Amino acid sequence: MTIYGYTRVSTSEQAANGDSLETQQKILMGYAHSKGEELTPDNIFVEAGVSV
Repeated sequence: MTIYGYTRVSTSEQAANGDSLETQQKILMGYAHSKGEELTPDNIFVEAGVSV
């Protein structure tokens, strides 16, 4: 099964307060792993927002 993830920050404040795209990616990959799945960075869609 192929799975996908989605990360998003809409403001620089979100990125600075621990909601960074990298943090979200690690959380998604960890969750997938805990369910016995593999989520690769290539399968994570990133939306950085206009103001970041």
